[in-house]
Amino acid sequence: MTRRVLVLIAVFPIILLACSNPNDSDAYKQLVVDVGALESERDSLQQQVTAIKDLSAKVEDLKNQTQQTREKIGKLLENPQLRQLSIKQFYKPACIASVIAFLNSGGVTDDFEEQRIFPDKEIGLAANSWYNSSGDEYGLMRDGGCSEVASDKWSKEICETFDSRFMKKNPDNFKGKCLRGTVKIAQMDSSTGPCSFHGYLNGNYDFRTQFGTTLDVDKQSTVTNCNDMKDFVEGKYIKFWAFGLGSYNYDTTSGGNQTIPAFKLAFWR
Repeated sequence: MTRRVLVLIAVFPIILLACSNPNDSDAYKQLVVDVGALESERDSLQQQVTAIKDLSAKVEDLKNQTQQTREKIGKLLENPQLRQLSIKQFYKPACIASVIAFLNSGGVTDDFEEQRIFPDKEIGLAANSWYNSSGDEYGLMRDGGCSEVASDKWSKEICETFDSRFMKKNPDNFKGKCLRGTVKIAQMDSSTGPCSFHGYLNGNYDFRTQFGTTLDVDKQSTVTNCNDMKDFVEGKYIKFWAFGLGSYNYDTTSGGNQTIPAFKLAFWR
């Protein structure tokens, strides 16, 4: 085979490639698909940017409207009659409902931040804002304070007295309820931990109970931060407001096992 023939054989595929249509190649077709996808993504991002700009403008407009509304409310509340009417119809009911919801939150969660926002969920953000925002911003809290009223209502009406016989029979029926009564501290030592104790309900030596400061009764003995319980000693009587936790099972020093009702303390005196 001559040198000229060899050169023609080597060049022939290149000539064919040059003469073929690149638009028909798989690489080109894939490139077209990729470009289309990028263009579609670009258009989508552009739409999102436009939507964000529109939303930002609306948010700014709402801020301005809110500020204008606050100024109008402030002017209206300068009128003594309107001020007292607002306190009576809006602020006080919202205040009472908000405080009671906060106190009830202790039976739902141990987390203070969750307890703090609990009233928003329980009575609604709009109603709760009358207590928090309006009370602070317009000084209604100064003129129409109701925390004492709400606390008194909670302690006397929301938290129930109960029949200890039914409690002893089935503690789980009282789970989640706010209860009030009297207990005599029976055991508060290294076994119970510094922030929980065993007590005799109503001083009845046949009715032993567990009291602590958490909803998880198994963790009550691990709590150590409770300076407000430093005057608790065995033999002391306390009046309590607490959330029922159902039954608590523990091992006795004699090697046995006992099940007693358990509580999470809310307040006491």
